[in-house]
Formats: sequence, C-alpha cells, structure tokens
Amino acid sequence: YASGYAPLILASGHSGRSTELVANSEASRIEQDLIYYGVPEAAILIEEESTNTLENIVFSKRLLESRGTLPASILYVCLNGHSGRCYLTQNKNFPKTKLNAWTYYYEGMEGVGANNLMHHSKTSRKVYAEYQRIITYSVKGDITQPGHD
Repeated sequence: YASGYAPLILASGHSGRSTELVANSEASRIEQDLIYYGVPEAAILIEEESTNTLENIVFSKRLLESRGTLPASILYVCLNGHSGRCYLTQNKNFPKTKLNAWTYYYEGMEGVGANNLMHHSKTSRKVYAEYQRIITYSVKGDITQPGHD
C-alpha cells in the first residue's frame, strides 16, 4: 500500500482448515495487521464469510461489485505453493483483469524454491496435494483449465 502498488486492499477469509479454531476471522486479523503497519481503515475492505480459495474470490468479487468497484488489475497475496491455483481461480472469475501474485513462504521455509520444492520434506506433500486440487477443481469448472487462460 505504502509503495503505491494498491490504492485499496481487500482482506478475505473467515476460516480455513488451518484456522478454523481461531476466534477472529482471517480477514479481521489481516485488517488489524494492515492498520498496525499504517494502512488507513478507509483503504481496507474485508470479506469474512469465505472458507476456501474459491469462496475467497467469488465473495470478494461480489463485495467489489456491490461497491461498483471492479479493478483493472489485482495484486493478490498467497503462499508460494498456492499461487498457481489462486491464479487459475482468479482468472476464471476476473477474466479481463490483469492478475499479479505476491507470494510468501511459511516461516521456516526460506531457501525452498522451484528447484527443490518437490525434494524438500516440508513441501513435497503440499505440492502434490495442490496439484491434485488443480485437477479436481479444473474438472468441476471452478478454475480456468491450466494452459487455457
């Protein structure tokens, strides 16, 4: 925000498999962090109903549409190993929008990258699970088919 990448930040998420026992929604915790780091509340939208990636995007789009705001570009933030499915889901729901990913690692995952992701004990199962989800969601029609965007 402070660097001018985005004039508006939309924090999305109620809870997911890894956060379902946490009291506050993911979006509310993100909002608190953004405010702490100096982003004005007026520049933050929150969507607190979604429980998975597809809902994050569908519900966020609905919120943007209700405000009459459909951006020409989206900079989305996600885990590095999740960026492919995020892109395919975003592309399905925002087909005319320029999409850019800003990825991050789980703490302790420094040094893990594309060249060693499948050979690292902490990530090989996650990569395979993400691959399976891309196939499943592609067949269901929830995401753009890989290679057809």
